[in-house]
Amino acid sequence: MIGLSYYPYWIKKDYSETIADLQFNLNDMAKRYNKEVMIVECGMSWDSPTACKSFLTDIIAKTKAIAGGKGLGVFYWEPEGARSWSRYALSAWGDDGKPTKAMDAFLWDGN
Repeated sequence: MIGLSYYPYWIKKDYSETIADLQFNLNDMAKRYNKEVMIVECGMSWDSPTACKSFLTDIIAKTKAIAGGKGLGVFYWEPEGARSWSRYALSAWGDDGKPTKAMDAFLWDGN
């Protein structure tokens, strides 16, 4: 298996500017190395839960679309690291100690 990180935040870009590159790389690695691929860490700014849900939904869809079922899944790195106590900027938890709507992207949709 090949694991990739995906953090457009750290290069100061909106994910929509780089998602096609991610999809290309996922497909290329799966085909070139004949291995399953997975996003093993990703994250987005804690203060944009709606945008983060779209980010995650898109990443999950791109991973599921890899030919031959070689896209295994997506992990969010440190979603519970609420900014209020951890100072981690890419958390998906609110200051109320609960997950934001961003985490709804991981709810099973029946597929």
